[in-house]
Parts: sequence; structure tokens; C-alpha cells
Amino acid sequence: MTPDRFPASQTLRSLLLAVAAAFALPASSADSAGDRERPPRIDYLFPAGGQTGRTVEVTVGGKGLDATAGVRVTGDGVRGEVLRVDRGTTATIAVTIAPDATPGQRDLRLITPAGASSRARFVVSSLPELTEQEPNSTRNAAQPLRTLPLVVNGQIELTGRDFYRFQAGAGQTIVCQVQAQQLHPCLADSVPGCCRAVLSLYDASGRRLASVDNPQSHPDPVLIYRFRRRGQYFLEIRDSLLRGREDFVYRLSIGELPYLTHIYPLGENCRSEASVSLFGINLSETAVTLPAAPGCPSIQWVRPGEGALACNTLPFARGPLAEVQELEPNDTLDRPEMIDVPATVNGRIEDPSDVDHYALFAEAGRQLVLEIRARRLDSPLDSVLTLFTADGDFIAQNNDCEDESMPHLMHHADSRLMHTFQTPGKYILKVADARGNGGEPYAYRLSISPPRPDFRLRVTPDNPCVGRGAATELRVTAVRRDAFEGPIELSIVDLPEGFTAAGTTIPARESKAVVILTAPGDASLGIHAPSILGTATISGQNVTRRAQPMECVTRAFFYRHLLPTEELVLTVTERITDHEDRRARRLHAQSR
Repeated sequence: MTPDRFPASQTLRSLLLAVAAAFALPASSADSAGDRERPPRIDYLFPAGGQTGRTVEVTVGGKGLDATAGVRVTGDGVRGEVLRVDRGTTATIAVTIAPDATPGQRDLRLITPAGASSRARFVVSSLPELTEQEPNSTRNAAQPLRTLPLVVNGQIELTGRDFYRFQAGAGQTIVCQVQAQQLHPCLADSVPGCCRAVLSLYDASGRRLASVDNPQSHPDPVLIYRFRRRGQYFLEIRDSLLRGREDFVYRLSIGELPYLTHIYPLGENCRSEASVSLFGINLSETAVTLPAAPGCPSIQWVRPGEGALACNTLPFARGPLAEVQELEPNDTLDRPEMIDVPATVNGRIEDPSDVDHYALFAEAGRQLVLEIRARRLDSPLDSVLTLFTADGDFIAQNNDCEDESMPHLMHHADSRLMHTFQTPGKYILKVADARGNGGEPYAYRLSISPPRPDFRLRVTPDNPCVGRGAATELRVTAVRRDAFEGPIELSIVDLPEGFTAAGTTIPARESKAVVILTAPGDASLGIHAPSILGTATISGQNVTRRAQPMECVTRAFFYRHLLPTEELVLTVTERITDHEDRRARRLHAQSR
């Protein structure tokens, strides 16, 4: 790319750099003593994954990586070893993946004298892998992909574009799937605060055949194309704003791969066997049967039968209510489908002109929760839920309702109403798409039931560090549901011997507690993985929930997000700094 060819993009890039400079902290501030108190940070991994049965050399970029001594990876079958560290901003590690390691995303951290680093995402794959070779920023310099399928590990750097060439046969359907924002969803010093990848496909003459940008309900693009002619083709990946930087790391899966686009229904009662229809590309089967789910987990994961080529997974909801299937026609207020409450309805907005209506009877004074689950189950539906009287008089409407138990969602597109009915009789609910879209993937689950009080817990930070004889804080937040207001008693399991905890109650009607952990002088050094449990009495029954560890990250300078991690990692160190000693005394005083 040359500047004179893209003046508008260059102007936009200059503007973004100016914004970044305006809000960046001075170097003297960033490198202050206060910064040294923060745990080490990983900014990127390259490559960000590897194939089962292989050892991968990975470059880790970040800050505070001095004297890195170890690597911690969640799950079985993956281990890491430190090879070298350069100036505390770059480390090189070797990640060994067992042949039977389960494919999927893992949390990877570096272990340093200052504690465990922030989480980075490392992906285990069953496909062959290769690494991008520069220069490949033009079609003429495109890197050849000689055998498909495979995974390409790349970085969108200052050139702003990467090209690959491959052969495809007539009648082949090739799936090109990117992981970029999924690997690094929040960048603190970037507007927008992520890499927004764009995929474009060209034929041998340079004619563009397809392009995918800004997918509606997914963070990264998937380009699916059926080739009419055998020949050589080119795939381009770039950032939508033509930016480039070290942490714009991506993984590009390409080949005649199975890909699950959507399922139906989106859920089933947890006591029942579930038959799920599968829709997608290059699938080996069109349906799977899931057994009943004792314990009623909120989510199961659906994937076509195991094969040589791993397929993506989609969430499948489990619930306690009776299940009902949508029955057409129900497109008008005078032809609603009758629902016996409580129940969950499985439906879909079948085309852009479709709307669905449901009727229910309510007694005077009855309170009901009317809730759509669609986007939270990977459906593209952006629902609008409207409540009417039987005569069609408007009562209430909701478009987007934030689910505080899922703070990592960037768009809370599901709808929810809690309504107390003043007059007995028949009422009608209307389900529609806010943008007037529709189609086979636009499925939803509409639950109608009395309030079900409950709570969820989350804990920050996810990587606390404490010296022997010192103390540290854990902040536990309760997300209360359906007017649950009772106290929540916290307990910590798998805590190292001799530790004490104070502040282990979230009082009634409050949502936060600060748990102060104090380490004994002879505490066991190293890494520990405790869990925080919360127990409350709801409708006469004891209910226990595990606190979800969360990392707090900044996106686009201003926005703070909590992203779930797989474990709470507590590091116990030998030495206590003067700052830690003062902090320990302060926390001890608070806990008395």
C-alpha cells in the first residue's frame, strides 16, 4: 500500500494516532514505582496456538516479564517452558502439546517473581499449522498454501495486508475462518479497541469474488465460498482501518472444513433427551441427540460427531421449564399461539417480514418474567419484545437488556420484561427483530415464568499476588436476579494452609464484598488455584454458586470490561516490599 493511493485511510489513521497520543500516559508515569506493583502483562502471543502432538516456539510480548521462571496453561495435555527473556518486554517459550490434548482455547500465563501474568489465549488445533512468511503484502508476493486444510498463524503489521494463494477445485466449498478479536478482544490504546479483520477472496486475474467485514453477531469474519472452476485463488486479510501492529495476531483456518452456522432448537428441558438439527457447511451429519442433563447446567455445547477435522461448537441451553415449539401461523395479534405458563417457547423469525405472537392468561397481581435468549445463544436475532392487552393496547416493550452475568458481551441484544398484571385476563406477546432481519438462523427461546430469584458471583483480580506474612484483596461481586436480596456467605476452597480470610459475607441487598486474604509467614511458595463459593438461602433451599474469575481490561482508552478467565491464580512470593508491608498492616486493620 502506498500513501498516495489511500489518502482517506491515511487521514483517518493520522487522526486515530493523534487521539492515541492525546490520551496516552507519559512514559514517566507509566514507568513509575506504582507500575512496578502491578502484575506482569501479556500483550500478545505469536503464534497464538499450535497443533496437537507438536512443540511450538512462541514469542510473548508484554511488560514486566523480567526473570520469567515458568509457564502455566489451563487444561490437560499442554505445558510450557521458558527459553529466554529479553529486557522484560519479550519472552520466548516452548509450548508442548500432547497428541491427545483436547482442541480449543486455553489460558496461558507467565510466572514471574512479581506473580502470574495476565491471561493470554492459546488455541490447540488438530490441523497442520504454518507461520506467515514476510513479505506477503501484495498478490504478487502471496505466500503459497500448498496443502489444505491448515491453520496459518500471522500478524497484521505495518504493511497492513497479508496475502495467501491456494488451489481450489470445481465444486469445492472452502471455509476461511479468522480468529483475531477472539484472541485479543480489548486493546487499551486503540480506537476501535480491537483488530477488526476483513477477509477478501480474489481469482487469478485479481477480480474480487467475495469479502466479509464486520460480522453482525460474531467478533471475527468467516468467508465461505463454493468454487465453480478449478484454479489458483488469493485470500487477503487486513484490518478494516488498514492499521498494523505487533498485537494484531490472527489464526486463519482454511480448507474444505466443517463449519456449523446454526442449530435448532436452541435448547431443551434439562430432564429430557434433546434432538438438535444442525446447519452448516461440509457437515458429516444433520442432527445430533443430546442426553438429559442432570443438575440442569445452563449451557451444553453442540458439535457434529468427532472426525479428523474438528468443527466449531455452538451453545445449547438447558432449562427447568416445560418446552413448547412455535406453531405458525402466529404473525398477527388476532392469531397468537396460546401458551400455558410457565413455559419456554422455541421459535424463529423466519424471514424479514415475520413477527411472532403468543397469548397467555394472567391472574390479577401475578408477576411474570418474559425473556428472550437468542444472541446469548449465538443467534443473530436482535430481539424486540412487546406486551399488549388482548385488544391490542400497548403495555410495555424492551429491545436490549443488559445481562450483568455476561459482562464480556459487547452487544446485549436480548430482551426482557418483568411485569405485574393488574387485571386478570388474556395478554399477547410480540417477538420481532429490531433491524427487520430474519431467516433460518434467527432462532430464539422465549421464557415466560414467575420470577426465579438467583445470583451469580464474579471475583477480581484473577491473578492476585501476596508475599509471606502479607495480605491481598479479592473483590467479589454478586449479580442478583429477579429481586433476590438475601445475604450470601462466601467460602474459599483449596486455599493454602495457614491462610486466613476476612470479609466473607455479602450483606442482604448489597452486591459487593472485599475479601482480605492474609498469608502466614511460612506460607507455601508458588502458584495456587483456590475457588470462591457463595451460599445463600433461596425459597428455603441452600444454593451454592462458584465465583467466576474475571480480568479487568481497558478497551479504546475509556471502556472497562470484565472478561471471564478459567481459574483464579494466587501467587505466594518470598519477599515483602515496604509497600506490601504497609498495605498488609492497612488490610489487617480493615479486617478487624
